[in-house]
This record gives sequence, C-alpha cells and structure tokens, in this order.
Amino acid sequence: MPMATRPPGPDASVSEPTKLAPATRAVVRDWVERVAGSTEIDGRWVAGLCLLAAVLLVPWVVLLLLVLPSSHRAAHWDVAWAGFDIVLAVLLVTVAVTYWRRSTWLEGAATAAATLMLADIWFDLITSSTRTELVVAAVEAVFVELPLAALCLLLARSAQARLATRRAGD
Repeated sequence: MPMATRPPGPDASVSEPTKLAPATRAVVRDWVERVAGSTEIDGRWVAGLCLLAAVLLVPWVVLLLLVLPSSHRAAHWDVAWAGFDIVLAVLLVTVAVTYWRRSTWLEGAATAAATLMLADIWFDLITSSTRTELVVAAVEAVFVELPLAALCLLLARSAQARLATRRAGD
C-alpha cells in the first residue's frame, strides 16, 4: 500500500503535526482530506446549525418543564454515575498526558474535561436529595470541581495560544 493512502507509522505522531517533516505533513494532510473530505470546515454552515439547534432547544426545554415529573426513580442510577465519573477520570488522564507531551490534543481534552466537571457540579447539586448530600456537593464544587474546571479552561486557552504561535512559525 503506498504511503499516501495510509497514515504515518508509529514513529510519526498525527497529534503533533508541527513536529513532522514538511513532506510527511503533506502526506498526512492528503490522507486526512481523502478520509474526512477536507481539512477545512466552512464556518457558515456550522454557525447556522448551532444557532438552529439553540433555537429549537427553547421549545424543547419548555416542553420538558411542563411534561416531566419533578421526581423520577431511575434504574441503573449507580451505573450512570460511575460511568460518568469513569469518563471524567479518563479525560483528566488525557489532559495530564497531552499536557506532558505538549500535544495539540490538549485544548480539546481540557475543554471536554472542564465541561464534564461543570455538568457534574450541576447534576450533583440538583439531584441532592438530603441536606447532607447538598452540602457535600457544594463543598466538592467550590473546592475541587470549579477550580479544576477553571484550570482545565486555562490549559485549553494556553494550548490554543501555543498552537497559534506554532502555526505562525510554519
């Protein structure tokens, strides 16, 4: 199979395109274009799609508020929360590894981790059924999850600036 039809081997990292030789970057870019269709995304349709989704969410939220009961007994509640926390832990490990490797994937991993932490805060507070659970959720939010989410967002912003600097040097 010719090199142009498959990704680079294990000695080259697609997650670190700026560390690749220019010829290898061109091969990777060509391969991505063939697999994904293009390396560029037309922002006009993305912005329109996101705006449409936001507008459609308004009547959906109103419907949920009117139709859903205030309480609900859920099967597999333990599995849902454990699974959520496993995904969050994997994302935090990903943030650590991408930071350590100075990977271009850091921005996405850190942003995703911060987002999940904020969602975790919300659901921990809203689903607390006793005063003790609410206090524990609030303390965890203030002293652990919010600072860690803020740190992840700062890492993502830093990674974005570093990537922009790298691209300007190409």
